[in-house]
Amino acid sequence: MNNLFSLSPKELTTDGFLRWLIYEIESNQDLITAFFLRLGLCTDSTKVISNVKVSAQEQKTDLIIRYDVDSVPHQALFENKTYSTIHSDQLARYRTTFPDFNYYKYLKLARVNYDEKRLTKIHGYDVLTSSDLFDAIDSITFKSEILSQYKRFLVNDFIEPINKIETTLVSENKYELLSSRQAQHCIIDQLYGEIDGLNDELYFKSYSNIGGTPWTQLNICSRECAYGDISEYLFWRIDKKSGNYYLRLNQYADVDSTYKATKGGNLSQLRAAIEPLFIKYDFCISPPSNRGQKESEVCILFFKDNNLKTITNNLAHLTLDIVEKYKCLVFE
Repeated sequence: MNNLFSLSPKELTTDGFLRWLIYEIESNQDLITAFFLRLGLCTDSTKVISNVKVSAQEQKTDLIIRYDVDSVPHQALFENKTYSTIHSDQLARYRTTFPDFNYYKYLKLARVNYDEKRLTKIHGYDVLTSSDLFDAIDSITFKSEILSQYKRFLVNDFIEPINKIETTLVSENKYELLSSRQAQHCIIDQLYGEIDGLNDELYFKSYSNIGGTPWTQLNICSRECAYGDISEYLFWRIDKKSGNYYLRLNQYADVDSTYKATKGGNLSQLRAAIEPLFIKYDFCISPPSNRGQKESEVCILFFKDNNLKTITNNLAHLTLDIVEKYKCLVFE
């Protein structure tokens, strides 16, 4: 079905829709109270919400809502995302710019990953998902084609795909779903959650290759000044090669020709030490590529050759073994 919001799924669209909706229902006390209650902007004891004002792009924020709850002034800040994620220090910066607000909300329509949950907790933001937003909108009883289209947009574009990923990806070994960045996050999220706090090197990121295919990565350990003043990193990466998605362990160091041979020798040592660990956990691995000067494959497995349940059940244990082995190896 042709849907206005599916054709314009940007953060500014969500901002505009919420502004329109709040102003549309502000004069109806039952509707505005029910909506704000489900968004966590007031409490069950609230009787009257009044003097509602919504601003967009104030000091680069998405939405700021100012309103009175039973004559007491309240302020709420919203950082809204569709598919993108937190960048730089924006959450901390907004709290510094707008201190002492009653509420700070992180609303994301696509799946909220573990790193986002971690960062929002650190900076004191409440997470709102597409399901949370749907439930809030569903409390509004007036008829509107705009409202109906937005609800269908949430269900068709986000709620149902997220539910499919979380309920079938691993349990039914549907590795083809890994063409979605959200599915890749689901795999890395479980690992991140199980090893969070392991060291200061844990770092999550996810982008797209040239051509648009997504990749997702989690750094797991490093060696400072491994090659002069250049550090080396080990990380997991989900990506695509030869038409198939894979999980690989990578060695990364931005070396020049001075250290190329040394890094290559260390790579051989890494492969010899770590390959038996994959076999220990019953992973079917493929020969790694020898291409790449900065980024080199230590070990690689294709999802089509493995079972996702086996991978997710053992990936954290394998990671801990790899980190321990990496610490003990004596490199050149």
